[in-house]
Amino acid sequence: MLKQHLRLFLALVIWLSATQGYQNCANSQRQRQRQSTPTQILAASSWSNLEESLAIQSKKKTVSIDSALDTSTPNFSTERPTLFRERHGWCPYSERVWLALELAGSNTQTTIEYDTIRIDNTGHGPRPSYFGGQTPQMRWPEGRTQGESMDLVGEIDQRYANGSLLSSDPKVQEFIRQFSNIFPRARPSSRAAYLFQYNGDPISMPTFEETLQKANDQLFVEGSSGPFMAGHDTPTAADIAYAPFLERYRYQLPCLHPGLDPTDASKYPQLAKWYDTMDQIPAYACKVKGDASSWRKVLTMAGFGNAGLPPSIQQNMQERIVWEETQAKECINQALWERYHQDNEDDVAKSPYWDVATIITENKEAIIKDAQKRMDTEASVLNDVLMGLVTRLVEYEEGQDFPLHLEEEDMKITVQVAKMATYLDDRMCVPRDMGAMSASVLKTVSVAMREVLP
Repeated sequence: MLKQHLRLFLALVIWLSATQGYQNCANSQRQRQRQSTPTQILAASSWSNLEESLAIQSKKKTVSIDSALDTSTPNFSTERPTLFRERHGWCPYSERVWLALELAGSNTQTTIEYDTIRIDNTGHGPRPSYFGGQTPQMRWPEGRTQGESMDLVGEIDQRYANGSLLSSDPKVQEFIRQFSNIFPRARPSSRAAYLFQYNGDPISMPTFEETLQKANDQLFVEGSSGPFMAGHDTPTAADIAYAPFLERYRYQLPCLHPGLDPTDASKYPQLAKWYDTMDQIPAYACKVKGDASSWRKVLTMAGFGNAGLPPSIQQNMQERIVWEETQAKECINQALWERYHQDNEDDVAKSPYWDVATIITENKEAIIKDAQKRMDTEASVLNDVLMGLVTRLVEYEEGQDFPLHLEEEDMKITVQVAKMATYLDDRMCVPRDMGAMSASVLKTVSVAMREVLP
């Protein structure tokens, strides 16, 4: 095993010499690595070296806490607001407020700094003693706490967006009020909003088609050049109100009824255009938005509850898994990511590949502990394999094939790295663990490695 790692990291150093090394490392450090002996190379390619290369925690100003893992009372900022949102990203009302904070900054060409505390709403995980009630909530810098998603959107608009979200505009408010008339009656569920009847069966396909047609016809202004709701050129409070629910419909409706596609421009042209336009908003596409795989997985916890999915849609779910794998690479947009990075250099990695590498590195102990339970592999081996995956992610350059390292002597660890990538993809929950674009990177890597390995 040691020889295998030695060959792996020697190959890495040769690659670094040819491509001038990691872009985030200092020139002197790169020079030292090129001149290092094999033993020094192995030592340099450690977690601490990767952390330095990724510049982890070097600039971050904001705080993000998973209160199910850390129940201690934080020191609340008196300069930044604190968002309390549901920890998995399942709650659409939490997403409204999260999206408003991100869009408030993009509309005003500024970055809104805010802290985040994630709260467990499942009833199974611990809740911190300092939090009461439901998500979402905001704690404002002056210490006041406020709830109700659209009230919070309005407050964010006035405090940080100079009213650019038009939350008090009568026309925008009228579009928001149409919400209850557009979505069908359904069993309440934050995991599967407006999807299931009270008996656990999915709502009928004709009812969903009627809902999508209403959204297409009533939420947009025909003939307007603006692609957003109410005919605007930039997103408003109306888009924020509907986005979390339409996002879930986009990926969950095809799971329930084959052929039911909210992005079908031949049936729902205005709605399809809106989906495309939302996907070009960096903060939404890179951070806030959930992905197809996660919204499919969430359905297994809805419908028949602990009994699983209604039998009639089991086959649909399997077909969606194949579709997700074929579409993953198309979701990776480096140019869009760079726009997001430029606006948030202190908190955002330079590419979605580096973002995945950073998240894995920051959470390596928890990942190894979880993987031990499911992969029947020693922790030391998992540590080496995880490091191998992160190293490959850091090596990747835009426009190149993913560095698989398929040399014969390296094949054994490459197989293990492929298994780890698949395991992480299977365990992934977006946006709890990472953003949709970064999750697409992980899925793409997993598929690429499985395709070429024996």
